[in-house]
Amino acid sequence: MWYVYVCNRRGQLYTGITKDLGHRMKQHKADLLYSEKFLDKHDAAKREQEIKGWCREKKLVLINRASG
Repeated sequence: MWYVYVCNRRGQLYTGITKDLGHRMKQHKADLLYSEKFLDKHDAAKREQEIKGWCREKKLVLINRASG
């Protein structure tokens, strides 16, 4: 299983992919704000690039919709 995540560290939003969310958040020393699951690394990487292309405000809308 692969995960696309958005995390917050010192006010900055970071987007990435990983197989181990817990371990990755410890590496970033960041708070997990959003994640999606994917079976395939290619699909996860494609979604990661899509989200990375978004402005901060659009990422915040995604995060708020998922948590709300």
